[in-house]
Amino acid sequence: PEGDPRERVLGALARVEQDGQPWEIVVPFLPLTGRRIWVKVQGNADRRPDGTVRHYGAIQDITSQMELETKLRE
Repeated sequence: PEGDPRERVLGALARVEQDGQPWEIVVPFLPLTGRRIWVKVQGNADRRPDGTVRHYGAIQDITSQMELETKLRE
């Protein structure tokens, strides 16, 4: 995907604090194994009465799905 994955995730975190809308993006990820994988990152946030924000979400490895889609396109 276009743009730096870290910046895309940080941007999504900032936006959810402003508008409260859940988000979902797909980005490449390079774990310590050194083999690039694709992950779907989903998140949301709750603003507490004291003004603090609690973020929560999930990260799902979708590498096999992305590889299959690439093969089908070829």
